[in-house]
Amino acid sequence: MKKMLFILAFVTTLAHAALEKSPTDLYDMTHLMTNKTLVTVVPVPNVNEACERESRKRGFGGFGIAMEACSFWSGSVCTIYVPLRSNNDQLGHELHHCFSGSFH
Repeated sequence: MKKMLFILAFVTTLAHAALEKSPTDLYDMTHLMTNKTLVTVVPVPNVNEACERESRKRGFGGFGIAMEACSFWSGSVCTIYVPLRSNNDQLGHELHHCFSGSFH
């Protein structure tokens, strides 16, 4: 049973990763959800915990997968949760959500 759960988790992780674009791939920026937003970046010691908590607080039910960072947006306000040490890919990806919404 444990082996089956491990395989399922591994395949799910690979499927999620396959949906992601390369950091050098270009996005169509002509169909943004907004072009002006207030962004707050919240560095946290445990991203998974913070993202799951915020998702449930907003009524989304959680992510159910390991998160490197996450963002939540409503109208012209966007909040990004990142680890205490982050990188351009994590921050840039979440900032893209602030302007484009759910794109994957």
